[in-house]
Order: sequence, then structure tokens, then C-alpha cells
Amino acid sequence: MQNQTALVTGANSGMGLATTVALASQGANVIMLCRSRQRGEQALIEARKQSGSGRIELMLCDLGSLASIRSFAAEFHAKHNVLDVLVNNAGVVTIKRQTTADSFDRSVADPRKLLFMLNNIIPDNFK
Repeated sequence: MQNQTALVTGANSGMGLATTVALASQGANVIMLCRSRQRGEQALIEARKQSGSGRIELMLCDLGSLASIRSFAAEFHAKHNVLDVLVNNAGVVTIKRQTTADSFDRSVADPRKLLFMLNNIIPDNFK
């Protein structure tokens, strides 16, 4: 994983945070993709502490919003030349049906939309 660029969705807790730490510990440049700046910043501090790596960065994106995904993709493209690894960890579990701002069912739309947008907006960056 040395010098590979990895993007981990849902990286602020649980498996996403653990994946971030593991990848960074192996020498990867890791982008933590989180919806909440506050939780993301707390997780970033923890990930750097646990991994001993300073090659972890936080980027924000609400996967329930196509506009947010487009904004993230543009920001990613401006900062990075390549994406070697995509870990689609983000997910939502709800008791009641919830819809996103774009009227998608939140429980199934988020990871699929991100993957679609990444593959169609920044395909030159995705190996």
C-alpha cells in the first residue's frame, strides 16, 4: 500500500475508522470521506494517533446529496491525480424510511451514488 491513494467512505467511526488506520499504517495516503466536519475532525485526530501517520486527510461529502458529491468530486480532482483504492464503507441504517434531498431512499442510495459519481465524474483519476 506504500504511496497508494485510498478513499474510505464513512471513515469517522467503526470499520471505516479501523480501515483508515490500517491503510495509513501500511503507508497509504488515506482520504477520510465524512459527512460531519466535527465527527470527521475528531476521527482524523484519532486515526493519525493510532496509525502514527500524517498522511491522512479529511474531505467532506454528504452522500445523500448529488450536489455534495459533485462538489467533492471537483475538490478531489483539484487535489489528487489518482485514486488507487476506494473503500465503500458508508451506510445508513434507519427504522423509518428516509429520503435524501434528491428524493432517493437513504438506506440504499448513498454508496451506489458515490461509486457512480466517482466513476463518471473523475474516471481519469480512478485506476
